[in-house]
Amino acid sequence: MTVILGQITDNLLHQHYAVQLTVALNEPFEVITASSRYRASDFAAKPMVKHQLNSAGSVLVLLVNPASRFGHTLSKHLLKEDHSAIPEQLLTPLTVLAKQWHQQEISDQRFLEFLKQLTDGLVHTCSFKQPLGDTRISQALDYIERYHERVIPATELADLTALSTSRFLHLFKHVTGVSYRRMQLWLRLMASFDLVGSTLTMTQLAHSSGFADSAHYCRTFKECFGYTPSAVFKRSEFESITTNKKTTG
Repeated sequence: MTVILGQITDNLLHQHYAVQLTVALNEPFEVITASSRYRASDFAAKPMVKHQLNSAGSVLVLLVNPASRFGHTLSKHLLKEDHSAIPEQLLTPLTVLAKQWHQQEISDQRFLEFLKQLTDGLVHTCSFKQPLGDTRISQALDYIERYHERVIPATELADLTALSTSRFLHLFKHVTGVSYRRMQLWLRLMASFDLVGSTLTMTQLAHSSGFADSAHYCRTFKECFGYTPSAVFKRSEFESITTNKKTTG
């Protein structure tokens, strides 16, 4: 998942592959969706739900891969609507943890450790109550987590699950709620965050992250986040930690 701490301003209506959780740390923020506009202290959105957030105060944003155990648990079991408040069993401990991190009462590493404990606990509880879906897709999700450092071709996962590629793609979207192609684009975007701060040009950053060119990268980035990559990466108020499965579970 990617963790962002800061303010959200001048954001455009957008949609992305991740499950998004947003918690206000000092004052409510504005939420705009395709059908509503309101103020809230917390917000959850399933993948590919159009939304726009504007915050004068600091917020914690979690962008969770829905093909991870935690993301799948959120989108399939904890979030009943396309967008809603964060379930109470997650909201209370997450808010406490976020405020401790924001006030520098705990280090980045301790924050990630506590976040892992929280997400692992929710996954375990939901898995105990009800299965997380088709066992073949569960097998594929395990494989994706194990080899998170690379984008895995759909044909490889189809072979793994003893399905045809077309059947695997259909079943993957049915179980996770998003297409495998969309997931690949998201993983490439996440990989690009690890390269921010290097001496790469935008074109080199795009190529190194698996995009055809900088135009494709910038277009995909803006579609997903409502900002251009240059607008995000140059803004000092954003403090982001891109974490992998070895850290966050």
